[in-house]
Amino acid sequence: MKSHEKIIRALIQEQIKDIESKKLRVLDFDDTLAHTTERVRIETPGVGDGYKMISSEEFAVYDLRPGEYFDSELAFLEFDEVDVEKAKPVSLVSDIFTNFVNAPGDRKILILTARGNAVKPFVMKFLEQKLGIKDPQTKVDFVGVNSKDPLDKVRVIKKYLQEDPYIDFVSFYDDSGRNVKAVKKFIQRINLKRDKKIKSDIRQVITDDEGDIRLVKPEE
Repeated sequence: MKSHEKIIRALIQEQIKDIESKKLRVLDFDDTLAHTTERVRIETPGVGDGYKMISSEEFAVYDLRPGEYFDSELAFLEFDEVDVEKAKPVSLVSDIFTNFVNAPGDRKILILTARGNAVKPFVMKFLEQKLGIKDPQTKVDFVGVNSKDPLDKVRVIKKYLQEDPYIDFVSFYDDSGRNVKAVKKFIQRINLKRDKKIKSDIRQVITDDEGDIRLVKPEE
């Protein structure tokens, strides 16, 4: 059996076993659920054209070099939309996501992205056209934090948990290792104060040089 099939089967078995559990399923969008073509602009004074464009995959792990900076009015102009025709589902993760949407049981499904909220209709269009999810806006929540700071994603997850104390399982998939580690630390921290611990499945989505997808748990 292929590794992708094993992972999906394990998730289905988990859902059957814990059908009474209330889950919060959280996924990033760019390079987690979809390979997209939009780019981020970085200002590079005195170098080349004075700016450069990088992919969302590069942006997830990019550290500004000396003299470089983000112009808040220019950096993310391309990210107000998604070119749905060019966007492609990330193998394995898109299958897992579709399974989350169709699975029995009580759960919230949230796409949590560093993009802003303006991109929501394009993401919903992607879910419907590329993943075949009918009326996705009725099944999937969307929050755009408009920020690269991992703590902004943590704050959204914290709000969901505060608003629904019955959630006792959180899964979080993101291609940014910093986001994954921040969410893991947050769950560990709140579990220190809870009698009933929140179970979790927190993984970094990694695409290797051959285009194969791996879901990697963060190091302890």
